[in-house]
Amino acid sequence: MAVAMSRFEVTKIRELEEAIDLLYDERRRLCKQINGKSVDDPERVRIEYKLKDSEKEIAAREEELASLKGRWSDYLHLIDFDRAEQVADPVIKRLGEEYSAALFFIQDGKSFKGDYCVKRLKNRLHSVSSNVVPINIGHESGIGSIKKTTILQYLAGYEYTQDSDMTDDDTAIKRLCSPRDNRIIFIDLRFNENLKHRLDILTWLLTEFWHKLVDHLNKIRAQSGYRLRVVLTILSFHALETNLLDRSLFHEGKDFDQRRIVELPLEMWGREVVKKWLINYSKLALTDGDVSALVEKVYAACPSGLPIEIDAELQDSLVQLTLDQQGDG
Repeated sequence: MAVAMSRFEVTKIRELEEAIDLLYDERRRLCKQINGKSVDDPERVRIEYKLKDSEKEIAAREEELASLKGRWSDYLHLIDFDRAEQVADPVIKRLGEEYSAALFFIQDGKSFKGDYCVKRLKNRLHSVSSNVVPINIGHESGIGSIKKTTILQYLAGYEYTQDSDMTDDDTAIKRLCSPRDNRIIFIDLRFNENLKHRLDILTWLLTEFWHKLVDHLNKIRAQSGYRLRVVLTILSFHALETNLLDRSLFHEGKDFDQRRIVELPLEMWGREVVKKWLINYSKLALTDGDVSALVEKVYAACPSGLPIEIDAELQDSLVQLTLDQQGDG
């Protein structure tokens, strides 16, 4: 059987995973030490510096790990988001034909691997334009809680600075939409914190800011004829109770409204979904017997089919399978 990784790479993955676990333990210890210390306490300042260094180290190690696992994780986003694509594809088609904006919302993204869905969505936008410009907000561990000013700074193209109020809605929109051309600006906004505690920022973003941005894009098209388009994807790593948001903000039915939210549904991953992915995208020469055995192994460990559990078990199983095959060789 052909394998995709060397023994050295597999061993390195194991070492990095162990190192990252230790770094997270250290980070939790430092966070506990900060509690109860005043802002001007020299000891707190010292710990905060160590905490920043720890977060940078975690980010670097996780980036290295993602690079090593890339042969599989770069393709795992292809596993199954059929329902989400059924909802998103008509909107993407409209962006190619007549509209300038779309707002997608994904809930419970941690459990259901919403980051894979976002990657899938971004890739599908290339069917509309080859010029897709990404803006990633909330991907960096050092940002902490996302504020209104955080979002505006990123959209305005300023260098991110914590505790700075550098711009307002109108300035950020004008800078975001300049220069005027036929690109698609893809804003990938991620909230690790529970949005039920951040309804203030969510309400501002979904109504005030987004409506202003849509009006500005429509004005650009009417005045200049350019097809500048903006796609905003909000990924919430937690589930948000539906009664916490006005349902009139959400898109329903066939008549698309650029000002409304398009919610993308995520699902459990079934056996056939995993089997199909292994055959088409695992980058391993697996027989039907290999595939069936691996699927049963994965679902014995994760019978619910919860994507975050299937994803972790699948990647671990593929690493172990590679190791076993190289050992047999």
